[in-house]
Amino acid sequence: MEKKIYFDMDGTFYNLYGYEGWLECILSEKTECYTKSSLLVDYEEFINVLNELKKKGYTIGIITWLSKNATRRYQNMVRNAKIRYINKYFNGIFDEIHVIQYGKNKNQYAENGYILFDDEENNRIQ
Repeated sequence: MEKKIYFDMDGTFYNLYGYEGWLECILSEKTECYTKSSLLVDYEEFINVLNELKKKGYTIGIITWLSKNATRRYQNMVRNAKIRYINKYFNGIFDEIHVIQYGKNKNQYAENGYILFDDEENNRIQ
């Protein structure tokens, strides 16, 4: 079985909820809260850990939700913003990127036996 580790973004390694005005940003269907938020981890250390895991044979991925109750247009904007952010700061690091509907079971996007880092307890339980 392949070894896989997945990361949620918002509230896990990415500080969406620490962005001033994050809720207003989302409610007004803007994307700067997704492209300008800071990290919750030390960037260099995180990159080093991810690269070390890859050297040890782990596949590294992201499973992150879109905004809750968003229009299809805004979902596409958020998906593009998150992927742009990942490509700008983590280009080539993540082997899989899944930006999925809010509330969807993240287990559907990963194989059994994977590790998920997520701030949502229900996602970890599933």
